[in-house]
Amino acid sequence: MTKSQKYLVGAVLALLGVVIFVFRADLFFIPNRPGVTALLQNWIQPYGLGVFMLLLGYLLAKSFNLKWWVFILLFVAWELTYVVVLNFGAGFLPDKAKLTGWLGHFKRVALDNRSMVQFQEETAQYDKELFYTLRPGQSRFRSFEFNTLYNVNALGVRDDAASLEHPRVIFLGDSFTMGWGVEQDQCFPAVFEKKSGLKCLSTGVSSYGTAREMRMLARTQTDSLKAIIIQFHDTDLEENNFYIKNNRLGSRTQADFDAQVADNKKYASWFPFKYVKTALLNAVAGMKAPDATEAALKGNQEEYPAFLSEFYSILTEIREISDVPVILTYTGSFYTDPGMIQRFERFGRQLDVKDIYFVNLGRVLNYEDYFYFDDHMNAKGHEKAADALWAKYREVIK
Repeated sequence: MTKSQKYLVGAVLALLGVVIFVFRADLFFIPNRPGVTALLQNWIQPYGLGVFMLLLGYLLAKSFNLKWWVFILLFVAWELTYVVVLNFGAGFLPDKAKLTGWLGHFKRVALDNRSMVQFQEETAQYDKELFYTLRPGQSRFRSFEFNTLYNVNALGVRDDAASLEHPRVIFLGDSFTMGWGVEQDQCFPAVFEKKSGLKCLSTGVSSYGTAREMRMLARTQTDSLKAIIIQFHDTDLEENNFYIKNNRLGSRTQADFDAQVADNKKYASWFPFKYVKTALLNAVAGMKAPDATEAALKGNQEEYPAFLSEFYSILTEIREISDVPVILTYTGSFYTDPGMIQRFERFGRQLDVKDIYFVNLGRVLNYEDYFYFDDHMNAKGHEKAADALWAKYREVIK
């Protein structure tokens, strides 16, 4: 066997190591040995990947009689491309790049590596009923395209203390209502408040479905309400379905929350070839990159075919808390389907639901109103949403 052949055999073995570190995360979990598992998952698995990637590059170069640094440099450049595009791309890429297929790949990688505000120790806290709320006080939430300040009141929502006292309008929703990625005064509830002059309370919390939004509403003062504005998202489907079937929210413990916080820390920290690993996982899984020209990251409506009736059932409970007019809108990830809110409207007419009004943001929002790599609206999108909601409010609320 020649020296080049020996190097090639070594490269194959190094490639096998890369495959194990990328695709066999289960091998780094030892039952009933939390200390060993923590060592494997926090140190051996992430940094072992870097060692084997560099070893693979070295052995490939040697097997082809090239300089030892050639393939290593190529692998490092691969990872650095993700680092540069994800962290700085929003500053130099043109808006029209959002519509390109190649950027869709980077979106997928970014989504799989972003931190979640509801599982950061500094921004969230465990709640026995709702699983989590935002943590009262001031904190920051960062991702690839933003670094935003959070001021959270005693209720555990991103609004000031004064808004808790006899609000005139209460907003229910998830991360879109909360203002994921934008500053507090740029969220559409805050912009709506400025435009209307009405005291508004935003109770939006990331990943809440309509069921938890209803339970959060029950904690507020509703004696002065004139309207409730509800923002719906495809990710509400699973939670709402569980709630209607079981007549309760899911039972999740402090330990469950702590485990999510620990997992979230992994997403927030970088290790060598982290983004390359994500890209390889997505390629093998055949995951489709989000595309700004179509409904991306949609909830599985086929899996939850009764999602419309489930929403209206929860709406009945909302009206037991406060029987005021409701304005309903829908936001999608990267793209807001104009047909979605029309389905809610048609179903509401079939049920003859009174005092519910609809705002179709799918006719208002476009690709320019979303971030590059994150599936949430940017400040421009929030401004448009506030305008549309305020126009509907003036039209229907007397």
